[in-house]
Amino acid sequence: MLSTSMQDAKGNFPYLEELEGIKENGELYYNYWFKEYQTNNVSEKITYAKLYEPFNWIVCTGTYLNALYDPAGGVSTLNKIIVYSVSLILFVIALTLFIYMLISSHSHSKKLLIETELLKGKVEQDALTGAGSRSFGTTLLQNYLETFKANGNKYAIAILDIDNFKKINDTYGHNSGDVVMKNLVDTIQSLQTTDDHIIRWGGDEFILTYKNHENDLNAVLSTLNKTIASQSISTDSVKDLQYTISIGASHFYTSDQTISDTIKRIDDALYLAKRVKNSYYIIR
Repeated sequence: MLSTSMQDAKGNFPYLEELEGIKENGELYYNYWFKEYQTNNVSEKITYAKLYEPFNWIVCTGTYLNALYDPAGGVSTLNKIIVYSVSLILFVIALTLFIYMLISSHSHSKKLLIETELLKGKVEQDALTGAGSRSFGTTLLQNYLETFKANGNKYAIAILDIDNFKKINDTYGHNSGDVVMKNLVDTIQSLQTTDDHIIRWGGDEFILTYKNHENDLNAVLSTLNKTIASQSISTDSVKDLQYTISIGASHFYTSDQTISDTIKRIDDALYLAKRVKNSYYIIR
């Protein structure tokens, strides 16, 4: 084991110098004095060391300065052959190890990237319904509000929930309630364009975003109400289950400081729609 307290032939601390240099720069060249192979001669040796971060290893190599002219340092021909052969073998082993570490590091990085993308997808999507998650929706609405304030881009924002959803759960079970929510998301997505989004905000509440629908929002929401109400779905507990939704909608105001201001307004509109049920109400 190498010790930072070890001294060379001239009282230097080469391994301490190596460690400090690696800590500061990640690599370094340094010199120290060491006895030559099979002689009593003490010669200066030049060494290069570098930190290989993926494995937290320090890899170093060095040679005597006089060996730059005679790599075997004045020993016999047989010993020269041995030195050259061992050096070649060590070089091949080191090169093979380096290539292996490089490939392993690349494979690990690729796997990590794939896992990161999969995790990102899970975070952005509601596991039960496939709608956007609340985290995704919060970021989306914040971006839309900033774009509206900067460029005046129009976005219609709506919130809906399922009428008498608690009664559906209590009567037919939570599994039937889950089927209803999945059906709701699938139906809404089939009616939306690629620029529109549905976000599960919590429980059976969903937020919808519509781009470029400012002028025909009445028709969009009316179609949504009618399509949902006309469906009949089956679950494990009941056949021909029908349900309706209530929708509150509005758009961004220039006075909105945060998305909470907008959500408060569409919540107020939803409250008015739920007084009727199977309806929608828009606050202009």
